[in-house]
Amino acid sequence: MENWIFIVIAIVFLAIPVILAIYKLIKISTSNQITFIKGEKKLTISSGHLSAEDRKELVNF
Repeated sequence: MENWIFIVIAIVFLAIPVILAIYKLIKISTSNQITFIKGEKKLTISSGHLSAEDRKELVNF
């Protein structure tokens, strides 16, 4: 009879990371920004329209 307690605990500890992962995937897929990472440098630009400044930063990145 006490096994249901362990089952509930296991479901809670498995469901929370899965829900958070799904949330992050949805957030990433609907985002209009791209982040480039190279070593310690990080560059985030809008993926919709690249301005001249964004192009210059990408070339220098």
